Amino acid sequence: MSAAAEKATPDTGAKSGKQSKTRKGRQHKRRKISKHVLKSLEEKVTVEGKSTPEPTSDKKKKKKKPKVVKDPGDVYGYLTNWKRHKDEGEDGTSWKFNKNTQSWLIRHMFEVDKVPKSTFSLLLEYLNGLKSPEARKRIVADATRRALRYKEYEEAMKKETDVSSSQEKDEEHTKNDDDEAKDASTPTAAANNDDSDKSKSESQDEDAARWKQLDDHDKRKEYKRARRVLESLSSDKS
Repeated sequence: MSAAAEKATPDTGAKSGKQSKTRKGRQHKRRKISKHVLKSLEEKVTVEGKSTPEPTSDKKKKKKKPKVVKDPGDVYGYLTNWKRHKDEGEDGTSWKFNKNTQSWLIRHMFEVDKVPKSTFSLLLEYLNGLKSPEARKRIVADATRRALRYKEYEEAMKKETDVSSSQEKDEEHTKNDDDEAKDASTPTAAANNDDSDKSKSESQDEDAARWKQLDDHDKRKEYKRARRVLESLSSDKS
C-alpha cells in the first residue's frame, strides 16, 4: 500500500502543476483583454473630448459676422480713382473694382450723412457705367419706390392740413351748437387714425423706420436724389 501511495503522489503533483499553469494562462489572457478594452475606451474618450468643441467654436464664429462699415472719405477716393481711370485709361491710375464698396454705395446712396453731395454726383456717373442690366433694374426699382413713397407722404400731409383747416372752420361755425354733437364726432376720427398708424408701423422695415424718423427737409432730399437717379439711368438708355 505504501508503494502505491508513493506512486500516486507524483501524478497528483503533476496534475496540480498543470492546473496552476492553465489558470495563470487564463488570468494572463484576461488581463490582456482588459488592458486592450481599457485602452480603446481611453482613446474614444480623448478623441471625443478633442473633436466636440472645435465645430461648436467654428459655428459661433460663422454666426457672428460684423456689419460692413465704410469711411465716407475712402468711398469718395474710390469714386475719384474710378473717374481718373475712366478719363485717363487703364495706364492712368491703379483703380480696381471692389464689389463690397459698390454694394455699399448703392445701398446707402440716398442717405446724406453717409454719401455726401460731392460723392453722390460722382456716383451718378459711376451708375451709368454699370453693365449689368439686373443691377440697373434694381436701382431703378429702388429709386422709384422711394420717389413714390415721398409723393404719398406729401399727399398725406396735404390731406392732414386740409382736414385740420376744415375742422377749424367747422368749429368756428359750430360754436353755438350742442356740446354733445362735438363730443360724438371728434373721438371716432382719432381712434381710426390711431389704428391706421399702428398697422403701418408694424409692416415697416428698417429702411421705412429710418425714413420715418427723418424730418421734412431730409425726406425732400431723398426724393430729389431718387429723381436724379431715375433721370440719369433713363437718359443713358440707347
